[in-house]
Amino acid sequence: MSIWHGTADYTVAYRNLMESMEQWTDVHSADQVADATETVNGATHKTYSDSAGTPVVETWSIPGMGHGQPIDPGTGAGQCGVAAPYILDVNVCAAAHITHFWGIS
Repeated sequence: MSIWHGTADYTVAYRNLMESMEQWTDVHSADQVADATETVNGATHKTYSDSAGTPVVETWSIPGMGHGQPIDPGTGAGQCGVAAPYILDVNVCAAAHITHFWGIS
């Protein structure tokens, strides 16, 4: 499960990031302490693993982002999208990171 949230989202309360993480780690029998944390282009990325050590939930917190889909326009590796209403240029391409997390890219 990949959960994304902007800190400036006034449509969906930011606390839903943690509540969703708690729900999905419970579904996957993973604890709620991140096994890895990194910063990617200013966004905080955390992964939560099951008892076998397989990452099953990830969260992305994007400072200053409102309600929309995160993109990073360009043609480079890991870039995607064209900015538009609710398609937000925050220098992180959610689609690229999600497909990587799911193991399909």
